Amino acid sequence: MMDYTKQRELEKNAVEATSSFKKTMNYIESLIDDSGFQKEVSKFRKKYKLPEKGLPETMYVEFEGKEVIKFPEQVDDGNFYSEVVELCEKYALDLMWSSIFENYIIYNNTEINTDGNPIDIADFGQLMNGPFQYESIEDSIALCKNTAKTHPVAIFINPYASENEIVDYIKKLYKISIKPIQDSYRNPKIKLGKIKKKKAGVKERNDFIYQNRHLPSKTIMRMLYDKYGPKLEMDQGYIGKIISMEKKKRKEV
Repeated sequence: MMDYTKQRELEKNAVEATSSFKKTMNYIESLIDDSGFQKEVSKFRKKYKLPEKGLPETMYVEFEGKEVIKFPEQVDDGNFYSEVVELCEKYALDLMWSSIFENYIIYNNTEINTDGNPIDIADFGQLMNGPFQYESIEDSIALCKNTAKTHPVAIFINPYASENEIVDYIKKLYKISIKPIQDSYRNPKIKLGKIKKKKAGVKERNDFIYQNRHLPSKTIMRMLYDKYGPKLEMDQGYIGKIISMEKKKRKEV
């Protein structure tokens, strides 16, 4: 049997290569710019007596031979984590993504790690018949309830099905059986999977324009040329369009 650490590393690399993972990354990045999400973050920071812009420096401690992020005393309890899980559910994200929200709320850390994915794989036989992986049945039930909210569609595979048979089954049954169930759970307000990835330079440029939207277009244009030089291909009219697009995007996520 393959070493567990090596198996997890292979799974992590494979997940990061999937389109579903990349779409989720785009979605989470867009949430950071969303005004509604920022209000949620402000509520957390006020309630747990954190600075308005989060703590200035990330603290680490060693755990099982690795450095992990240390939580300050006021958030190092179950209530904070439970509320973060609820925030994940509100934005249709699995609790595996909760560490991203925790790090952002506490330390304003925008780094996105790779803990979660919109499509997940679990050993259902072990979950049901093997020893519980959690301290109590209550913990297991809570995990199942969260998974049912964020991953309500399940495909059960017997140990003898081949890769071709699984792919063939999904291709033939997706529109008939899988998509109708997905549609019944979809929230039209959730933009997961609909956020297009911008090139890093384009996102930086658009963020810069939006941050200076209170200035005249002519002034913003001059600032852009100072920042990006003659390679910038844009006119003043397009600046107004970008500001409108960014306002709409930050309200709709």
